[in-house]
Amino acid sequence: MKKSGSSMFSELAKSERSSVFGEVPTDESREPRQDFQYSERTIEMWGVRVSPRSSDEVIEWINDHMGKGKRLLVGHNLHSVYLYLTENMFQSVYDSADLVIIDGFPILLLSSAESRYRRQGGISRSKRCGSTDWIPKLSELTHGRRIAVIGSTKSSNLNAITYLESLGTDLEFRGWDGFEELKVLRSSDFSALKEFEPDLVLLGLGMPFQERVISESWEALPDAVYAVIGGAIDQLSGAQRNAPRFLGPLGLEWLWRLMMDPRRLAGRYLVEPLKLIAVTFRIRFLRRQNPIEINSREVM
Repeated sequence: MKKSGSSMFSELAKSERSSVFGEVPTDESREPRQDFQYSERTIEMWGVRVSPRSSDEVIEWINDHMGKGKRLLVGHNLHSVYLYLTENMFQSVYDSADLVIIDGFPILLLSSAESRYRRQGGISRSKRCGSTDWIPKLSELTHGRRIAVIGSTKSSNLNAITYLESLGTDLEFRGWDGFEELKVLRSSDFSALKEFEPDLVLLGLGMPFQERVISESWEALPDAVYAVIGGAIDQLSGAQRNAPRFLGPLGLEWLWRLMMDPRRLAGRYLVEPLKLIAVTFRIRFLRRQNPIEINSREVM
């Protein structure tokens, strides 16, 4: 599982990367998923793939994949792209995900622009879908009914579950905080989670910790659809004030979050994008010098 340095990926082509889950399936070896393959895009300058989905389509995808073993749902924004380009573990998890949705407005713009350039048509703004866009629609699920919520503090976790239960569903929720209760889960090979037999697991531990948990614990986790949701638990519980919904289509949710918590988010929203630009230019320069695939971690 563990490999040192950048050698983890540099020896493999993208279509045959080994991952924390074993061999990443090629398009030929994937089970048929016409809806998934139809809309998948690759942002070439970073080599990241995304599959644009509206909130209703995310719920439909989850519904269709419950009870079919372990599935992983992740979302790309600028923060995740930077981590994808600079951390082996993070890239491996995202490359192995079953569905990668567009979580950030800049990713939507870039993916849409590249699609237009390739004459594939643009992408509707409704296809930018954050966790707090689709989670409130869990009442529309028809196949699964047990949902685990893992992350945040105990009080925030409980309040998020209270909110979800207030939506008037017959779903069953069980929560574990992201601190002591998560430690107990991990040390017991997730025995309590296995006893609960979840259909869907919302893992809200923040990047890149939630991806590390997935990477290190995938074999021990019970069958379910796993969705990494960052700080959505605190937003659902009210511990963190959510951005007004009209800011989403305008691409300004990040500015709202920055204003609400400048000390914690200034680095992510003001400094990290500059680092991402630098990494991007280094990759493009080296690719021009050497047409063989360049591992971005080798140029850091």
